[in-house]
Amino acid sequence: MAAESMERGTAARKLQFAPFCSALEVGFWHQLTQKKLNDYRIDESPKNIKGYYYNGDPVGLPTRLTLEFSEFDVDGPTPAHCCPASGTLYNANTLEAFKSIDKKAIVEKAANGIWNAIQSGAVVEDSSVLSKFILLTFADLKKYHFYYWFCFPALCFLEGVQLIQEPISLEQRFSAKQISSLQMAYDNICSSTGVTAVPHFLLKYTDESVEVASLKDLNSFFTDLKKITVGVYDPCTLPQHPGWPLRNLLILLAKKWGSQLNVLEVLCFRNRILQGSRFIQHSIIFRVKLPDLSACAGHPVNFSETTLAQARQDVEQLEKLISEHDVVFLLMDIRESRWLPTVIAASQRKEHLCSPTYWDTVLAATSVTMWLPLETICRLSVMIAGALAVELMGSILQHPEGLHESKESFHPGLPFAEDFIKQGLYGALDSAGILLTVSFQMY
Repeated sequence: MAAESMERGTAARKLQFAPFCSALEVGFWHQLTQKKLNDYRIDESPKNIKGYYYNGDPVGLPTRLTLEFSEFDVDGPTPAHCCPASGTLYNANTLEAFKSIDKKAIVEKAANGIWNAIQSGAVVEDSSVLSKFILLTFADLKKYHFYYWFCFPALCFLEGVQLIQEPISLEQRFSAKQISSLQMAYDNICSSTGVTAVPHFLLKYTDESVEVASLKDLNSFFTDLKKITVGVYDPCTLPQHPGWPLRNLLILLAKKWGSQLNVLEVLCFRNRILQGSRFIQHSIIFRVKLPDLSACAGHPVNFSETTLAQARQDVEQLEKLISEHDVVFLLMDIRESRWLPTVIAASQRKEHLCSPTYWDTVLAATSVTMWLPLETICRLSVMIAGALAVELMGSILQHPEGLHESKESFHPGLPFAEDFIKQGLYGALDSAGILLTVSFQMY
């Protein structure tokens, strides 16, 4: 019933994630002490380490990321049926240095590393990068006091992720035959890749069988990308929420395939051994709607060669399109995405109209039209914005001076020292009204 009500247009809630809790075993601190004395000494440069998480904990336990004595060997084996997580260790020489470390800077650096891996496609080959963590430590070896600070960087959608179908247990969606087929298919992909746990995977299913594939096979595995199902090895034990490893995976999917995806189904794969028998029926499955991140105009470009080259290519394409047309219409909802095409159009003396669109208004926001689903309201706003922009441009084209008419043509005799900027048409869905607005530019 919850899923049905959400699909009928009632307010859908946002997806929430269970955060990781750090679990540092005694062996880790012993090994850190040895590394500090024999290897690191006074070296405070960042070190690569690793951790792991498990999807078979009993109900009630927190979502744990574990570090033990072997985590300094990043190429060493991961415990059976656990997924690795790559991390960076910053070990300070003094307590003052530990407290004064610029946490914001190192978190941004780690987040940029995840984003760059998503942009380059490297994360598709090794998705453990999506579960990256940061560990700051100070080991007071005289008193055997250890200080630490954990962080699990996550890339976030500005407006969250919309749930369109609430999480339910796998046994409520799959038959016993499908569950058995899923279990076998997952074991097969683990065997074929030489691991005992795969952190992220794809799946498709019929009433008779379930198939599983690697993330890198997404384009070939699904014939239609409008609705796909992904699986995540989930360490969370909560029945209504996924664990932290899903967060950055959603960013990857939105960036690479968001423009093609209408619905994303997510399986949080959980495994439990009870009295010698294996169970995955308590895994949860739900559906979400992802924002499209395939083109994020207006956001700052980081300074890697790949992203700078892509930015240059996009700007060249934008300049070419504007130069080849007489009029440019911009139907966008944020000013950050409008300023660049506006500047380019102005530099080429092209007529251009900006139509900022919001949930229920054009050019400005007023009260929300509550009796319509938000997606419907947004579509109506865009259509009205486009229609008003065309009407306004039609009026400008009929004027003898076109886009470059003087202020006197609209307001004759007014003693303004300012330069007239153009009228705007303002439309609101709740009142079905249209207003003429005027603005001026001060010198």
